[in-house]
Amino acid sequence: MGAYCDVNRQFALSTLQALRTVVKQLDAEVKMDTVPVVWIHDYQLFVAATTIRQVIEEEKLRAKLSFFLHIPFPSWDIMRLFPWDDEILQGMLGKYRVVNSPSPQ
Repeated sequence: MGAYCDVNRQFALSTLQALRTVVKQLDAEVKMDTVPVVWIHDYQLFVAATTIRQVIEEEKLRAKLSFFLHIPFPSWDIMRLFPWDDEILQGMLGKYRVVNSPSPQ
C-alpha cells in the first residue's frame, strides 16, 4: 500500500504523541477516570487505527478510538474489488469502538 500506509502511520504516530501528552496531563490532575477519545475522520485514515491501537495496548495508554466516514460506505460488491479490502476492514472493525457512516450500508 506504499504511500497510503506511510501517511496513515505518520498520522498515527503524531496522534499517539498528542495522546501521551493528554494522558500525562490528566494523570497530573488526578483524573484517572477520564478516558481520552481519538476520533478519526474519513477514508484517508482507514488504517491508522491499527498502529494507534497496537501502541495503546503496548504502552497501556487509556483511550477510545472512534471513526466517522463522511461518505457512504461502499457496498461489498465494490469493496471486495479494492486491493486492500482486508486491511481496511480489519483496521476499521477490529480497532474502533465506534464506527459511523451516513449510509445505511
